Amino acid sequence: MTDSAKKELMAPSKLWIPFSSKRPVLEMDYYEMIDQPHVKLVHLQETPISHFISNGVVTSDGVTHEADIVIFATGYDAITGSLLQMNVHDKNGVTLQEKWKDGVRTYLGMMTDGCPNAFFLYGPQAPSSFTNGPLFIEMQVDWVVNVLKRAKADAVDCVEPSHDAVEGYFDKVWAGYKGSVFEQGESWWVGSNIPGKKKEPLLWCGGVQSWWANCKDGLKDWDHFAPAQ
Repeated sequence: MTDSAKKELMAPSKLWIPFSSKRPVLEMDYYEMIDQPHVKLVHLQETPISHFISNGVVTSDGVTHEADIVIFATGYDAITGSLLQMNVHDKNGVTLQEKWKDGVRTYLGMMTDGCPNAFFLYGPQAPSSFTNGPLFIEMQVDWVVNVLKRAKADAVDCVEPSHDAVEGYFDKVWAGYKGSVFEQGESWWVGSNIPGKKKEPLLWCGGVQSWWANCKDGLKDWDHFAPAQ
């Protein structure tokens, strides 16, 4: 970047958080686009939007920024937001919001106790956003298919992780998170972009190989699953 003021905003010489504790922006031509002379950066934490007018927005410092189109792309409730907004209840009528009020609890990032025969992909406590999405989802689908094949072969009608399996996996998620750069940062990976949301590891931080090893271990037998009721 040639504009020193923009450069200091976009890539400060002194980082305030560890590198990669937030997602690094590595998209092609991203910085080159911002560096163009007709592109203006406005720090909305310092001068937030005050109100809209017919031809743009006015910030808190009284400056009018003309615009034909305004696109909002901040504040999304990542990883858990979509699941919680679906109003999912477990078999006892307890909502996911209530079950997870003290922290997300899953088994392998694909199931949770109290929700038999329910699988969720690319969700919380899996490597999800830390991976190549399409390839990773294929791994999850393969695991679910293998669970269903084993259930059919063993005449198992109900597949639900046990409470102990969920708690054991929860401990592993936190073990990978503690002491990592992710713990030191404030990002949507840990829910910090949503006011009032609990800061916690929403993703598996230990890498795909270690996560997959746990998945394969879960397929060895039914020890990680609750007895059919």
